[in-house]
Amino acid sequence: MLLFQIVLLALVQGLGEFLPIGGAGPSTLVPASAGLPDQGLALGLAAHLGTLAAALLYFWRDGCRMTVGVFRLLFGRGPFEHPEAGARLALQLLAATVPAIALGAAIAHALGGALDSIPALAGVTILGGLLLVLADRTGATFRRVEDLRAVMERNGDADKQIWITEFGWTSDPVNPSYSWFAVSEELKGQYLVDAFRWAHTHWQPWIGVMVAWNMADPSWTAANEEYWWSITNPDGSPRSAFTLFAQQRTQGGLP
Repeated sequence: MLLFQIVLLALVQGLGEFLPIGGAGPSTLVPASAGLPDQGLALGLAAHLGTLAAALLYFWRDGCRMTVGVFRLLFGRGPFEHPEAGARLALQLLAATVPAIALGAAIAHALGGALDSIPALAGVTILGGLLLVLADRTGATFRRVEDLRAVMERNGDADKQIWITEFGWTSDPVNPSYSWFAVSEELKGQYLVDAFRWAHTHWQPWIGVMVAWNMADPSWTAANEEYWWSITNPDGSPRSAFTLFAQQRTQGGLP
């Protein structure tokens, strides 16, 4: 096999990984578009493994937390009803992966070899893109405020600012209503920093006051769901989210 084809497939696989074209997309499109012979299953599998290795390397902290969390869960060192953040993330990945494998196997069985054709690939890509758009539009994400801004502009309120009086992320491992989307304290701090940076870069001049929620009340305990949204402890000491946010503010990383 030509070295050129291997390098080309690796580049397309890596640079296009953020697009909803799946792992089979590059292995189908590259030979068809470049007039090259099909590279076969071995190289396609190697490209998939390379993508997996790159993802594991980039998210190595999450990988370590998941591994430790799962071992603690398996050996009874953590409550199964309310697993710690690492174990919870691993279980969420498992819950998302198993249905995807089942659906993929069903589609592959129904379509057979037709699934490797460019029209089938195009159809799956379009469907995946539409599902991502739907999830982005319906999910309660930080950038949901942009949809609210669009409503204001359509109704003649473009000259008015938006104030975000409460926003943040929880690290709650206790309350089931919140624990399923909890993040670590370190990630909470990074999200806060990224949120203010995004607003400063993309939302001026229509964004006004933004208030990160919250600093803990002295009476709160771990049983209070508000406790886990806090960036300080009830005794006033900072959590890692507060420390990161303060460092970025003093070092010029935030406006």
